[in-house]
Amino acid sequence: MGLPALRVLVDAAHSGGGQGRHIRRFLLGLYNASHWPFELDRLRALDTELQQAALRVLALDWNGREVHTYLPDGDALFQSWWERESEA
Repeated sequence: MGLPALRVLVDAAHSGGGQGRHIRRFLLGLYNASHWPFELDRLRALDTELQQAALRVLALDWNGREVHTYLPDGDALFQSWWERESEA
């Protein structure tokens, strides 16, 4: 349940639109919350499918394993989002 939701969010994070930016910020918040605090009102900007996926990924994160470790080259992917969002 959590891994398919993570794939949905990763796909959405690659988009250039506003929802993609909110998803990147959400995932970066899981990656490093002290540097990327996530404002919960950003969830309101997501469609229902993405909101539900975000909640499932949050539950996945509670398992004690960092979310980026579920993805091949996840650290590099999250670092690329870090750089992208730092420039925004």
